[in-house]
Amino acid sequence: MKLLIAPAHYILSRNEGSEYTRAFEYIEAVSKHEKITGDVLVGYSSIKKIGNLKIISMLKEKPVYISILLRFRFIFWVFITYLHLKRKIAYNCIWHLGPFSIGETFSLVALFNRKRTRFVIGPVYTPFKKIGKKDFGLFGKKSFGNISTFMKITIRIEHFIYINFSKSFSVLSKLTLKQANSIIAIEETGMNIIKNLGINNVRVITLGINEHDFLFTRKTNKLKIVRLLTVGYLIPRKRIQDIIEAIRLLVQNKFITHIHLTIVGDGSEKESLIKLTRLYHLEKFISFVGLVPKKTMPQYYKRSDISVSASTVESMPGVYFEAMASAMPLVIAENTTSQTFKKQGFGGYVVKGGNPKMMADAIEKLVTNSTSIRKLGQKNLEIYKTYYSFEKNITALIAQFQKSL
Repeated sequence: MKLLIAPAHYILSRNEGSEYTRAFEYIEAVSKHEKITGDVLVGYSSIKKIGNLKIISMLKEKPVYISILLRFRFIFWVFITYLHLKRKIAYNCIWHLGPFSIGETFSLVALFNRKRTRFVIGPVYTPFKKIGKKDFGLFGKKSFGNISTFMKITIRIEHFIYINFSKSFSVLSKLTLKQANSIIAIEETGMNIIKNLGINNVRVITLGINEHDFLFTRKTNKLKIVRLLTVGYLIPRKRIQDIIEAIRLLVQNKFITHIHLTIVGDGSEKESLIKLTRLYHLEKFISFVGLVPKKTMPQYYKRSDISVSASTVESMPGVYFEAMASAMPLVIAENTTSQTFKKQGFGGYVVKGGNPKMMADAIEKLVTNSTSIRKLGQKNLEIYKTYYSFEKNITALIAQFQKSL
């Protein structure tokens, strides 16, 4: 089967984290299928080939910042490259892998797919309900290099465009979705949003991670120090301050001092979060380790006992799955993903967003009972294997491509 992945993503790398790594892992898994060959269109990749799939990059160097101008340039480049390739190659299937969140992007390839080559879109992320000013693009100097005044002005202009023209993007996105033969949503919430647009050729194939590095045996002895872990960009919508406030309540009000929180990540809120930690005199109980290479992340999960997230706007984030595959219980804020986890009977607690007291109470239930930590962690591992196995999801995904034969 000849497969064209158009596009894969802005950056294709095993170690970038977030959607970029997921895109790489999906392509790597698909490339191992003996009957699949083809091409992959990306913004930038240092890799020229994955299995039987040839990687074609728009850029020769990795971009420091993915601007709106670069995004539109990428859309047109993908389309022109597609027109060039289809003159020489008869593809059985075109796969729009990413970037894709409902209402936020579109594909000229889909709109001009006149020969009706089978077109598959997904995994489609459920859109966030609210994106704040600081969340748009700017994740901190260490994430995007030394940001100049010009770059800051550019980001503000792009934020204005993004907010004020989002309705136009939604129309283009709907047109793209309507052209697909098959749409893959990552959860029921996203599937229902698409169906409410009058589009029914959508099914759920849940996201997972390439979990092998996270599957390890945990010790069952009593914990002297209960180690909490939170991973992600330090930006407003992640609400890391709620977790710090919860630690303060546990240490200073409930006198629970056998805990330690490790914060992995960087972003625009890092300095203010460090100041808040110092203000509460919690330096002994909270550590900031900054950005961590993807390959070393499993070690942080291995050394931790409980995964904590206060973000109210998430769409099946990889950090949840990393924790579940590592047999850790979760304490998470309400969002579309937590609704799914509740139905599956996951191991942990869902707390109201923006409520540090509820989060502190949930953490207290776990840290005062190490047996419960292990029991709920094991439950999450079983749920992960049942619903989010990467290999099972890849098999289901390839089945969507094979319908074109």
